[in-house]
Amino acid sequence: MTQSISQIKIAGNYARWDSIQHLPSLDYVCWHCNTRISSDIGYRLMVPATIYNSSDPSYPDLLKAGIYLCHRCGYPTFLLDGKQVPGIAFGKAFRFVPEEVNNIYNEARNCFRANSFTAVVLLCRKILMHIGVEQGAEQDKSFKYYVDYLSDHNLITATSLSWVDKIRKIGNQANHELIQNTKNEAKDILTFTSMLLATTYEYPAMEQELD
Repeated sequence: MTQSISQIKIAGNYARWDSIQHLPSLDYVCWHCNTRISSDIGYRLMVPATIYNSSDPSYPDLLKAGIYLCHRCGYPTFLLDGKQVPGIAFGKAFRFVPEEVNNIYNEARNCFRANSFTAVVLLCRKILMHIGVEQGAEQDKSFKYYVDYLSDHNLITATSLSWVDKIRKIGNQANHELIQNTKNEAKDILTFTSMLLATTYEYPAMEQELD
């Protein structure tokens, strides 16, 4: 086990981690390979016990901190007090979404990982407006216009219609006001965008592949 997680493959060659330590086990999702693991190998951060309240039920876990190595890919993740750096990209990965759209979508996912939630909202707005124009909507209209167009032309599935008002509100806020979007707002619009990409591109392409 130590052999497999003490190295990283870089440009076809393996680089080895040096002086690996045994750490208190922590569960997390690796940002690099997206695997949920429980790791106890890496480099310890010596956290002073005095900075935490020892009567806190989670006190023992608060002292678990350091750079943890993934058992599967060997990549490092810094864990401290429930925080993870790098974070994990949120949202589904796609195979059949057009490259130019998929690149913006993955940029939005990576912004979520970096806690850049307003950037997530702005990028998803671009995707939704692009899909609207691609599906026949007029150019240079408001974000509300494009969301309404997608809804009115049945490009949003019936089960997703409850999202429309929420997404319209989030998108318009980011469009003309200096408002910092929240994690939940970013998660909502990224989830909605993912659903729309699936029904617009992914599922039709998968159906053709099966024929």
